[in-house]
Amino acid sequence: MRGVPHSGQGEPEGLAVRGETHPSCEAGLYMSFYAFGGTTSHVAFCLLALAWLFTAYRGYTTARARRFAEHRTWMIRNFALTLGAVTLRIQLGSSFAAGLRFQNFYPWLAWTAWVPNVLVAEWLVRKAHHTALRAATLAGT
Repeated sequence: MRGVPHSGQGEPEGLAVRGETHPSCEAGLYMSFYAFGGTTSHVAFCLLALAWLFTAYRGYTTARARRFAEHRTWMIRNFALTLGAVTLRIQLGSSFAAGLRFQNFYPWLAWTAWVPNVLVAEWLVRKAHHTALRAATLAGT
């Protein structure tokens, strides 16, 4: 909440995200080794957990360093990874509705639940960066 005095430890929303992400990443990393679908799923969910933890860490450190533009880009990436849980459930429902066999589609969902989200997030981050650079260039001429 902007404009509300607080302890100086970060925005209340940021504190909540930081407090919830770390245990969730640890749980996700642990569970990745037991995911259905063999090595394909294990690797996908392990990388998801590690990327989730890394982007949360980078978001936290850039906010602490008061580099808020960079913080925003890391949190966009983090949100895209977090949204993977929602994407997975949508894809599960769609795959079951299509009559696909769970054993056949689930290992692929372990990847498609989060990789496309990250690609879109990265595209948005780079597009915003490119637009900002172009605006700065035009303002300087």
